[in-house]
Amino acid sequence: MSKPEKTGAQQTSLLDVLKKKMRQAREEAEAAKDEADEVKRLLEEERKKRED
Repeated sequence: MSKPEKTGAQQTSLLDVLKKKMRQAREEAEAAKDEADEVKRLLEEERKKRED
C-alpha cells in the first residue's frame, strides 16, 4: 500500500503546527530558566544572610 499524497494545504498546516509547538517549547524553556534564575538568586541571598 502506498500513502496518499499530501496536499500543499496539509503540509502547510503541519508546518504551522510544528512551528507553534516549537514556539511553545521555547517559551516554556525560557520560563523555566527564568524561574531557575530567580530560585538561584533567592538561594544566594539566603546563603549570604547565614554567612553574616
